[in-house]
Amino acid sequence: LLWQNNVSFPLSIAQIIQNHFNFLIASFILGMALLRIGALCLPFHTKRHQSNIQQLAATHTTADQDWPRFCVLIALYDEAHMITQLCQHLARFDYPPTRLEIVLVCEEDDPDTWQAALLAIRAYSHINFIVYRVAPSLPRTKPKALMEALRARQASWQDHNTADIITIYDAEDRPHPLQLKQAATRLASPHIGAVQAPLVFHNDKHSLLAKLFNLEYSALFYVLNPFCAFLRLPFTLGGTSNHIDYRTLCEAHGWDSYNVTEDADLSFRLAYTTRPRIACISLPTYEEAPLALSAWTNQRTRWFKGFMQTWLVHMRAHKTSPAGSPLAKRARLRVLLSLQITIGASLLMAVLHLPGMVFLSLYLFGMAVLEWPALPPAISLLIGLGYGSAILCAVAGLWRARKFHLLPYILILPFYWLLYFNAFIKALYELNAHPYNWRKTHHIGSNE
Repeated sequence: LLWQNNVSFPLSIAQIIQNHFNFLIASFILGMALLRIGALCLPFHTKRHQSNIQQLAATHTTADQDWPRFCVLIALYDEAHMITQLCQHLARFDYPPTRLEIVLVCEEDDPDTWQAALLAIRAYSHINFIVYRVAPSLPRTKPKALMEALRARQASWQDHNTADIITIYDAEDRPHPLQLKQAATRLASPHIGAVQAPLVFHNDKHSLLAKLFNLEYSALFYVLNPFCAFLRLPFTLGGTSNHIDYRTLCEAHGWDSYNVTEDADLSFRLAYTTRPRIACISLPTYEEAPLALSAWTNQRTRWFKGFMQTWLVHMRAHKTSPAGSPLAKRARLRVLLSLQITIGASLLMAVLHLPGMVFLSLYLFGMAVLEWPALPPAISLLIGLGYGSAILCAVAGLWRARKFHLLPYILILPFYWLLYFNAFIKALYELNAHPYNWRKTHHIGSNE
């Protein structure tokens, strides 16, 4: 048939491949748009949230021994200027001090930070602060430091004093005082292995980039993550403010020291444990958004590289499921699905948005100046659904986070997404040249 139509065989194969590629891209965009629309339909119960806070605030009558034991880990490097502020905010926890230990994990060859930590904790003798120093060794990553600190704490725990919940924070974090109690209450469910608190930026008035970063996070933590939790699908944990059942963390073998987004990797490995679900809690942690483009690019490059590592690891073919049981095989299907709609979608958007915007701009110019025909209705509908659903998610996220002052910046989001492409290309290069290099995000700190 190909020869009868006088069409060369290689060209026909190329056309077939292009058609299949176009179909897959269109299906993916449509699927993600429908997923976002579904997330928008999930109700957000403000009254339930307020009553939950009131109930938690009234739990001061609960006996201390009835609360689970928390081990809070904070990995620090070149953060001497952040220590005082960090300790002030961690000291505000409304949680029994006898059931809480806070471990400041420092690098041995960063004396400024660990000396500042030792000095700062003297003012909080009523809180069990511990400064742990990690010996320099490769890889120089956050998960490696966390694993070493956790092993050191495990060696010191007695059977009756073993931690029940492991919590991760960053140097600039300002968690809600009741967040630990809310996490403990949620983790009382036998099926939930981890919970994630929403991240909100306190410095979103300092630069346009910080405002757009907050828009992105509002959509993620107030719309998309809760919907994945509703569907009982794993979703990527944040690098901070996640609370993990200790035995579940051990069952998942902790964090991968070689993955520069250890939180994302752990999210999918938790799906194979006996407590596979990740849930969302409502009490936030306030963070510091990067203000300069160079800082944003460094951070996003690391994230994209870690997403690539995670996607490659969890897409590997397995002859048998990790646990060898039907339940684990079903977990594998959930992981593969969630992997595409979280990490896969992020990477695909990063690489396709810039070329797509260039094509669309040129075509619109051709329509206006050169009298090109209008785009087919199906393509116009697809573009509208893709961008419209993403922008509506950001609007809903701002509404739920009570960040109304950022609403005027919604329409700038498509231009903000153009920045992804540069970070993606850098991440792709580093994945091959420097796969374990950790691009650190430097924090400024403030007393706001």
